Amino acid sequence: MPQSLVGAKYPRPNVLPVDRSSIAEGELSTEVKVPSPAVDPLYEIANVYFGIIRVLDKLDANRDRVISQWEIVTSAGPLRRLDLDGDGALNAVECGFSFGIKPVRAMDPAFEERARREFMRAHPVLAALDTDHDSVISADEITKSSVALRRLDKDGDGSLSPAEVLPKAQRDAAASPVD
Repeated sequence: MPQSLVGAKYPRPNVLPVDRSSIAEGELSTEVKVPSPAVDPLYEIANVYFGIIRVLDKLDANRDRVISQWEIVTSAGPLRRLDLDGDGALNAVECGFSFGIKPVRAMDPAFEERARREFMRAHPVLAALDTDHDSVISADEITKSSVALRRLDKDGDGSLSPAEVLPKAQRDAAASPVD
């Protein structure tokens, strides 16, 4: 019967120490290489996107860029903590909307309102949460957020992957080869 010696070629600090007196010494004859897990091409885009869309950043408690089933179930609490003005609802700014730098002169209020409305509609998670499409996630919509978020789960695995929360343009950009 052939004998096998299993071990590590190089010492590791997180491997349990072994009392060598009970083990027959020998040379390792086989090396097993384990490939690194495949990296989701959307992860890097999701990493930036979650930083922009404050709702996603707050919902993703463990920062893995996936909204897990538990994060969906408990979504109302983190969403309520985004309410900076204390009105019980989330406006576009509280969700991450920004013009970047402060404009030199005042903007046309109608243009600014259209931009806020488009921001809320362009991002799948915000559009799903804003069920009445009034560009504000109301207190009632926050309370029902787990139901709204589950509608985004296209593959039925109970969680929301980057592919399910990124806008189509970002998904397409990640899928197309770079020239």
